[in-house]
This record gives sequence, C-alpha cells and structure tokens, in this order.
Amino acid sequence: MSGRCELWIVGTDADLDAVVTAVGGVAHITHAAARVPLGGADRGRSRLYLRLGAFTRTGGPAAVPSRKAS
Repeated sequence: MSGRCELWIVGTDADLDAVVTAVGGVAHITHAAARVPLGGADRGRSRLYLRLGAFTRTGGPAAVPSRKAS
C-alpha cells in the first residue's frame, strides 16, 4: 500500500515510543514534530505528530525527536 497518512498521538513517553516503533515497522516516517508536553489533567502525557509516506512490510527509519527534558 502506498500513500500518505498523518497521525496525532497522545500518551506517555513510553506509549509514544511504542507507537513510533510499531508504525516505523510498517511505514516510512517522513516527518516527526517535537513532542509537546500536556498540562492539567493530562500532565505526564505528550502529543506527537507523525507524517507517514509509503507503507511497507519493513518500514523505514524513524527519525523522531527525543523526549524533552523537564
């Protein structure tokens, strides 16, 4: 399958790491925005935007920004 897809993911750093690993295994991540820490009731969670290119069985490199220091 080829095409483009955009994902907004919200979760803990561990959740985001797991999703990026899984998505990177089936699609080429063409863009990853910086993680944005959330506040209030969502403290401890972050938002991450990913843009995907072609979907493959082997995926592509996942160049995702590391966690921000608190």
